[in-house]
Amino acid sequence: MARLVSAGTALIAVTYGLARFSLGLFVPELAEAFDLSATAVGWIMAGSFTGYLCGLVGADAL
Repeated sequence: MARLVSAGTALIAVTYGLARFSLGLFVPELAEAFDLSATAVGWIMAGSFTGYLCGLVGADAL
């Protein structure tokens, strides 16, 4: 069971990490497709970081 949990945790960590860091690469295309201003993109990225930070702080309680 511990082996399965370890593999699942590693899979989630790798995929979430790649998705989080690759989001910035897609910002120009997303901004153009949805007609977003630089301010709107900034708020979206700040929200992404805030959610990540809350997850880190909340994980400490687990």
